[in-house]
Amino acid sequence: MNKLVAILLILTFVLCAFLVWFFTDRKIYSPPMMTFAGYALAVSLSFYMQAYYGYAVSELTYWIYIVLTLSITSGAILTGVAMRKAPERKYETRKYELKLSKSQFLWLLAFQIVIFLIFLYDYNKVVGGISIAHIGETINRYRVRSSYEGNISLSFVTEQLIKVTTAISFVALYYMAASSKFSFKNFCFTALQILPSAVIQLLTGARFQFVIYIVFFAIIFFYKRLERKITFRTLLLVVALGVGGLALFSLSRGIVGRGQNQSVFLYIGHYFGKSIISLDYFMRRFTGPTFNPDRIFYGISSLLEKFGLYEIGVIHNEFVTISGVSMGNVYGGVMDYFKSFSFVGVVLFGILFGALSMYLYYKATYKNSQKYDFALILYAMLAYTFLLDCFDGYLFRTVFSLNFVVEAALIWFIIRFILREKNEKGLMKLTQK
Repeated sequence: MNKLVAILLILTFVLCAFLVWFFTDRKIYSPPMMTFAGYALAVSLSFYMQAYYGYAVSELTYWIYIVLTLSITSGAILTGVAMRKAPERKYETRKYELKLSKSQFLWLLAFQIVIFLIFLYDYNKVVGGISIAHIGETINRYRVRSSYEGNISLSFVTEQLIKVTTAISFVALYYMAASSKFSFKNFCFTALQILPSAVIQLLTGARFQFVIYIVFFAIIFFYKRLERKITFRTLLLVVALGVGGLALFSLSRGIVGRGQNQSVFLYIGHYFGKSIISLDYFMRRFTGPTFNPDRIFYGISSLLEKFGLYEIGVIHNEFVTISGVSMGNVYGGVMDYFKSFSFVGVVLFGILFGALSMYLYYKATYKNSQKYDFALILYAMLAYTFLLDCFDGYLFRTVFSLNFVVEAALIWFIIRFILREKNEKGLMKLTQK
């Protein structure tokens, strides 16, 4: 019977994707389309994982995803239809270019190098010495100490400076993706400006940031370069980018010392398909709702805790072991909704998820109601929260957080730093149409 429900779940993904496609603006990069694609990938990989480990996911777990998918669809369609009927906002018609002079380029790069050196100094203190020969052990030692030993972490100043390198990386990726044609100058600019952030993310074991960068690049590329519609070429590019991204993600495991004895397909299946199995493990032991807003709205809870107004409870999920193999402690975003409010929470937060994501999408892309592509950049930064909700619940804890506000402000200042009137000379050119 659970196989029939699993088939019904797949059919629900297809039906809801068609409904969203029909009632909204028929774009491949709209939030529900990405969310359902992520769910479909996770469920498909979970089939392989179930067969590999001899585990069977129960019907209830599949029904939870069916209810969630229908709820997201409802919120997305209602918001999409309302936003499309809203009057177009008018902005000034003057054209601008995002341009970077050679001196600005060098100043940004020098600033990033200084940040990187500060990070290395602080990082070395946390791990007790960096060993290049055993870099995997060093990275793992940092992860354990910073995540599970609360008194050992990077300084507050270093953490804020890392956000600056991340913001610069987003702007650099925007340059590369939005350029009308490939330019070696743009490629060098992107590579050099991203390198400090990439090394920092690798040393801290935050490979997930690379997934965020890939999704960000894809959204900007599809919106700016592919005429905003689906073609066969678009689908091939989506598949190629997805396969290439997953392959690079798998290859990086050797550096951070994870899953080195697994094949590429098993590692990818284990990483992105395990949330369904972990959720089922949780459901089999579920005894009743326990209200815990700290995971859903962690950004707000952590901010209140910093001012002494609130104390965060347990936010780390239980680690799951199936057939002697650790599945980790990620259950998908839906687990937080169900754990606090049962099916009512799945419906309520599913509708809110669809409504909020579509609101952000239309604000960023519809009727060109933006200046300097700032709204589009913010939307692309959040795109991973839609695609990877199957992995963990990122949307609410990201949007409603001080960290996101800080990153958005940094990106705005960087854009203003390199903004020029059209036809002024500069090293990098990108016209806002």
